[in-house]
Amino acid sequence: MDDCLLHHYLDHAVRNSPRSVAITDGKSSWSYQELGLRANRLAACLNHHGVKPGNRVVIAMNRSLSIVEAIFGVLKSGAIYIPVSPETPAIRRNKIIKNSEPVAFILDAQTMKSWQAEDSGSSLPALLICLDRKASIQQTTGKIIINREEIEAFSHRAKAIKPEPGSDFPAGIYYTSGTTGEPKGVVLTHRNIHEYIKWVIDTIGIEKSDTILWTAPYYFDMSLFDIYGSIRAGARLCLADEKCLLFPPLLVELAESQKVTIWKGVASLLMYLARSGIIAPGRLPTLRKIIFSGEVLPAKYLIQWMKAFPDKIFYNAYGPTEATGISMYYRVNSIPDSPEERIPLGKPCENTEIFLLDENLKPVPEGEPGEIFISGICVAKGYWNDEERTKECFIDNPFNPGKGEIIYRTGDLARLRPDGNYEFLGRKDDQVKYMGYRIELQDIEQALISLPAVQDAGVILVEAESEELSELHAFIETSEENLTAKDLSQGLKKILPAYMIPKKFHFIKRIPRNKNGKIDRRALKDLCGRSQILK
Repeated sequence: MDDCLLHHYLDHAVRNSPRSVAITDGKSSWSYQELGLRANRLAACLNHHGVKPGNRVVIAMNRSLSIVEAIFGVLKSGAIYIPVSPETPAIRRNKIIKNSEPVAFILDAQTMKSWQAEDSGSSLPALLICLDRKASIQQTTGKIIINREEIEAFSHRAKAIKPEPGSDFPAGIYYTSGTTGEPKGVVLTHRNIHEYIKWVIDTIGIEKSDTILWTAPYYFDMSLFDIYGSIRAGARLCLADEKCLLFPPLLVELAESQKVTIWKGVASLLMYLARSGIIAPGRLPTLRKIIFSGEVLPAKYLIQWMKAFPDKIFYNAYGPTEATGISMYYRVNSIPDSPEERIPLGKPCENTEIFLLDENLKPVPEGEPGEIFISGICVAKGYWNDEERTKECFIDNPFNPGKGEIIYRTGDLARLRPDGNYEFLGRKDDQVKYMGYRIELQDIEQALISLPAVQDAGVILVEAESEELSELHAFIETSEENLTAKDLSQGLKKILPAYMIPKKFHFIKRIPRNKNGKIDRRALKDLCGRSQILK
């Protein structure tokens, strides 16, 4: 299967395990045979209505089994899928549409209703497909609207596109936001994703008998592990719905009832579960492997997980969307010694090479901070229809110039430790200059979270015209009613130099994070004048 395209994963699973459960949400389940039939009918429908290889198709749905049907239906049609959150604001959605020029949307009834209401009639493509059954859909002039009943009229024996796209053909375009807030469409090819999943199967280890818990949003690259890893292995994918993601007891109950064995979760969700008090010995008995990524997991919470589950295997994983999935990984073999300890990013995957470079693209000495650059077969083709930003971030390999080899500039900072593992230091755009010092905001956040009374923390620099007048502000999530700024300052003095201790501490109910678990610093700045300052 090494040279197959992504939709061949599903074909292979249908041939070998037609009656095995492919996907479940704990209430409904589809076998591989049923998933294959659904994807084939959708592909036939798309082709019948003029969707051709290379066309783009937007998928925007609330969490449901049909997401996987939609992805494989688009792939089988020869088109390129674009996963988009159904909650995407109209302004951002229109930017994505303008950039990618999709010929069709695949939606659920709820998303179709809200998007039609917001649309002037000019931005939505001519073909709209609703995967809900018996949905009441508003007919729009100039649009072809297809419902579930019409899709089921198509043959389930979809003919393969001839010729099929090559493995270097785009499979999906994943839109991310940069520092400007403008959406960037990362182009991931069949080969990018295939080589990543091949590494996952071989190294992390997914077998046919496994059940993978799917908690990541489908429009983030983290979900590639769940969707393609499970189907390539012929394993079982367990979808956690929105309610489960909001209520930790429900998520744990789902994982237990469905006998989940592998979970790749965003670090902030692991933090949330740990703080809920539900993580305890005896829970999650079938879970064998936990991979956390997307953001730094403070050692305080990893200690809590590892003490509760000493028999489980834990991995820290790192990788930007532009490198498809996981670029570095670290198997945590022992419980961290202290809450202040940094969990390493680990070492590069076998299909990846990592460079730490300075601003002149020269290697930094061992132990010194440098920007992470990534090369390898999983590095994306660039940004869709955005040559300028592609040239800025995907550059010619300075160590092998003129050979067409690209390395990706991540904007992340790290250092190489004496043991050969890389250690994450923060984002270049999260580095601030304060009192003449260059400070990583994540250093302060990690120190704060290591304090017993702090559950989560976010730090920003509130800038003034004069650097001397700027102030570091820390936002604190805690359950301790009597916590004071003095308590926090005293605790930090044992960990950080004086110039890194914030001048003001704000108490808020919840640190704002986006859906991939990263701190929303713009939201923190908006809160500056409205939060309670700890005295």
